Amino acid sequence: MVTPVAPTPKKPIYLAIIWHQHQPMYNRDPKTRIYAKPWVRMHAVKDYYDMASILLHYPEVHATFNLVPSLIFQLDDLISGATDRYLDVSERPADQLTHEDKEYILRRFFDANWNNLIGVHPRYDALLDKRGRTVTDASIAAALERFTEQDFRDLQMWFNLAWLDPDFKAQEPFKSLIAKDHGFSEEEKILVLNKHREIMKQVIPLHRKMQDSGQIEVTTTPFYHPILPLLFDTDLAQMAMPHASLPSRFSYPQDAQAQVDLGVQSYREHFGRPPKGMWPAEGSVAQNMVGMVADAGIQWMASDEGVLEKSTGQSLVRKGNDLHNPELLYRPYLVQENGKEVAVLFRDHLLSDKIGFAYSGMNGAEAAADLIGHIHSAARRLETKEGPFLITLILDGENAWEHYRNDGKDFLHTLYSRLSEDPWVITITPTEFLGRFGAQETIEKLWAGSWISADFHTWIGEDEENLAWNLLLEARKAVESYRQVKGEDEGYQKAMENIYAAEGSDWFWWYGDDQTSLDDPSFDAIFRHTLMRVYENLSQEAPPALYIPVIPKETSPPGRELSGQFTPWIDGKIEEAEWANGGYYDDPDLSAEPGADVIRRLHYGYDENNLYLGIEFNEDLETQVGRDLWVALYISTPQAPINNAFTRYGNKEKPLGYGLSWELGIDFRDPSVTHLGQAGREDSWMLAKRGSAVAFSGNSLELSLAFQDIAAKAYDPLRFTLAVAKNRQDLDYAPAGPVKITVPGTARGQAVLALTDPIGDDHGPGSYIYPTNPVFKPGVFDLMKFTVMDDGEAVVFTARIAGPVENPWGSPIDLSVQTLDIYIDTDHKPGSGATQLLPGRNAQITPEDAWEYCIWVEGWQQEIHAVSPDGLPNRLGEVKTQIVPQEHTITVTVPKKIIGDQPQDWGYLVVLTSQEGFPSAGNWRVREVLSEAQEYRLGGGRDDNLDPNIIDILVPEGQSQEEILGAYETTGKQVVIPMVRVE
Repeated sequence: MVTPVAPTPKKPIYLAIIWHQHQPMYNRDPKTRIYAKPWVRMHAVKDYYDMASILLHYPEVHATFNLVPSLIFQLDDLISGATDRYLDVSERPADQLTHEDKEYILRRFFDANWNNLIGVHPRYDALLDKRGRTVTDASIAAALERFTEQDFRDLQMWFNLAWLDPDFKAQEPFKSLIAKDHGFSEEEKILVLNKHREIMKQVIPLHRKMQDSGQIEVTTTPFYHPILPLLFDTDLAQMAMPHASLPSRFSYPQDAQAQVDLGVQSYREHFGRPPKGMWPAEGSVAQNMVGMVADAGIQWMASDEGVLEKSTGQSLVRKGNDLHNPELLYRPYLVQENGKEVAVLFRDHLLSDKIGFAYSGMNGAEAAADLIGHIHSAARRLETKEGPFLITLILDGENAWEHYRNDGKDFLHTLYSRLSEDPWVITITPTEFLGRFGAQETIEKLWAGSWISADFHTWIGEDEENLAWNLLLEARKAVESYRQVKGEDEGYQKAMENIYAAEGSDWFWWYGDDQTSLDDPSFDAIFRHTLMRVYENLSQEAPPALYIPVIPKETSPPGRELSGQFTPWIDGKIEEAEWANGGYYDDPDLSAEPGADVIRRLHYGYDENNLYLGIEFNEDLETQVGRDLWVALYISTPQAPINNAFTRYGNKEKPLGYGLSWELGIDFRDPSVTHLGQAGREDSWMLAKRGSAVAFSGNSLELSLAFQDIAAKAYDPLRFTLAVAKNRQDLDYAPAGPVKITVPGTARGQAVLALTDPIGDDHGPGSYIYPTNPVFKPGVFDLMKFTVMDDGEAVVFTARIAGPVENPWGSPIDLSVQTLDIYIDTDHKPGSGATQLLPGRNAQITPEDAWEYCIWVEGWQQEIHAVSPDGLPNRLGEVKTQIVPQEHTITVTVPKKIIGDQPQDWGYLVVLTSQEGFPSAGNWRVREVLSEAQEYRLGGGRDDNLDPNIIDILVPEGQSQEEILGAYETTGKQVVIPMVRVE
């Protein structure tokens, strides 16, 4: 059989490839010049040099590189003698490593793709196995005992050697070092580190030389990569997010202008000319910024196709992966503001994401052929249209390649080789295109949005993001107050440098539930330390709020999990029968002071009304009566107006790692009464109540605290830590990280719907099998019950799962494994909504049940979507989600102002399936079904695109889930699922 060949286009099409190279401004100690993170260096030696140099083999290919000024600044700094923490520890001889150095190396020197950077090198992979692939305090302590001096030296070597670009690895002496595999010397290690410095020095000169030759264009970004429209005015987020909860208004247009001007200045200094193009950070644009961009001499900027759709009111129509109206997207537009104009390019989102995410799982040559096939298809569709036309691809130029085999070399070489020889695709830079053809179309008003969902939800609107914006606002106000008194002196100038750094987008990217770096707390620390330096520059004390992590300290794993509610008798005797349902932590001597191990075990639990603690001490409490012993529980609650940073007798060196809202203390000078204090201003404690139940006997103490006394409501997340102080100095804490629980309870209001689902039907059409990894425990995808409540202001949805609701992958909301979809038909009018389920589910809803709203909940996405005019999901915003692991429940609350107020008249489809962190292109993060189950793949399907990626659903009475989800076997079409309705 001969595979048909698609006809060639009759007219060429232009292609602009823009690689965005970016790193945030990592925290640097001003005295030691040591950066907290190594990623400027690591991506320089693996990506920044190579991504430009590879084009030297293909002189006919033109491309554009956006180099962010904060990246360039750090490259300059590292070249001139600064270093990073990883490099500093790498240079240290293995026989001189301290205990702290070794622990740091074990935790951080496997920060690389485990398959493509570590797994391909046997010794590096063996060291990972020896360390352990799961990191806990206990596993690191055990690894410290196992690792030899040579192990540490080899690990220092491999971390730095593995990050070298494959072209350098193929050269001597690195080729021989890789072959050597193990037993490296200090001298060999230094060879690799010196190569890192050599490569970093060549990055900017190479780009300047290639721009001067005319092969590439180098563009810029506002200096610290801020979301420029949000600096102009955070209220601009409401254009695309009308229902979002926003922080206090931050509006400093002068900062936005300064960020642009600083970026232009840096560009001139490094490239000897002004920039003509700009990639606004994250493709974030708004009409308000057009004038300031034009004033800076920028001729063009770029964003995403979603912003184009919102700006023009026209929808892009795709069939499969190809556009049916490409003439709308594949051309530049002009935007004007007060007589000033800038051209705007809009990237093809799908094709850009194919390179960034989908192609990494394909053979490189096949992936390149697929991309060129899509470009040819667009060219054929445009043959009868009046051009010329420009396809714009924009994506991060460094982050994708570690997910490709061989750093993406096969893909890039094949792509550039074929483009060099393709007469129907002309690669060009945006400035070249605009110089030849200009921009003929105009946009009346540029939509305020980014390259993610055409809005700003990734950087603003979630609790953590809003808190960070408010901290930034307070610091900015402090600088302005200082300026009004002392003028723009040296302190002011330095403070503003740190303000600009804190305005960068990356901090807000990692905050909230929707993104994770797997090291979010360190980015949080960098952000807060940057703001602390603002106050230091102003010769002021940093406010206590900056000592409270925006991302609370992670919960420590308990010695035993809490398994259910119980009510112990508070008599000071911790009896196993009473506390059988309780959890506990053993204190591993993580004392505030050396040798001050006071706490042996902390028991905890609750019933519907009270929190209970049982504490076992290492000494007889009877002997402490009348002495200066202070035992206190420090609790965070979400509604607290003020949170303290420190315990009553703690200090700045020993914060507990979360905001402290309440203190329940026992003073052993009179231990018969408890003291409940609420956080007050300037880290004070205000007495709120005396008299919670407390009793002790021997070395044991029991106490209770009513949830109502700390204004804790059902489903509120609480964190708490026990602290023990003697002579007004903290001695011991338990546990190492705070305990986290969710206040039990049931949704209040009028019951609308309550349906049960059969136990044991978590098999889709009857044949599905769970993935083989042990995180997929029995029953985790088995829906038991679904309820809908009307509480007057909101509609509350609760799904109860038969199996455990756990968080093995560390999502911010304590939900990792499951994905819950709730589709809602509010009008019961056939054809008025959408029938297609969210992408990746491979299923539809019956036309008479077409949905108007869909709630999508998983660990990193909790969203509500409405149907857009073209029948596609349109994100409205985040939804409040509460997970109660002990109850196996997921509860979602949606305000009526968003979803409507007649839930008793609606139809519902509830879908439970598996969350997928690495989905294929076009799949909205659900795990796919194959014929055979694999470690992270469901089994029991047919290996085609008709398998519904759905494990359990609610179905109307009298109908069979197995028949509904298995219908594709006989119809050869996607399954169609009916809704359930209130009787």
